[in-house]
Amino acid sequence: TIRNGQAETGGGILATNSSALIQNMTITENSAGSGGGIQVSNCSPTIKGNIIASNTAYNDGGGICVAGSSTPTIIENVIVSNGVGRYGGGIQLYYVGAIIRGNVISGNGGDWGGGVFAHHASPFHFVDNRVSGNGASSGAGLHLTSGSGAVANNLIASNHAANGGGGVYYAGTGLPLVLNTISRN
Repeated sequence: TIRNGQAETGGGILATNSSALIQNMTITENSAGSGGGIQVSNCSPTIKGNIIASNTAYNDGGGICVAGSSTPTIIENVIVSNGVGRYGGGIQLYYVGAIIRGNVISGNGGDWGGGVFAHHASPFHFVDNRVSGNGASSGAGLHLTSGSGAVANNLIASNHAANGGGGVYYAGTGLPLVLNTISRN
């Protein structure tokens, strides 16, 4: 368990310039400017089977923040009850790629993208996730802008946005939404 860490970036874990495996851990109650739970920068780690809960960031990525030239694989995690002041309560991606598959992303909050904020993410493969109970001003479940890849076969339900995009806020092109269940947002 990684608990009560504090830093400017990566309150719980900072992964940089590596191919780290972050697996079967509990990452909770950490805080940072960005990446309250985990900050990924200039690397391609695998983040698998973790509980990432109750972390906070005052800027970006309450649970996980991905920046730099990164392409992480984020699979089979429980990402819950994280909060952020700006972008991506659960996960934030900014001009990076990612494979995000089989996660539970629930009860997270932020200004934009309560569950996930993905800005020009490429390639972005968001598949077989359950996104529920997240809150935001805009894009409570997912807040997406242009990118490439696909958003497919996800359950996006019971998210709430004050200003629009309760389930999904999507501005841009190149990122198809295919065979998702989007309900009660």
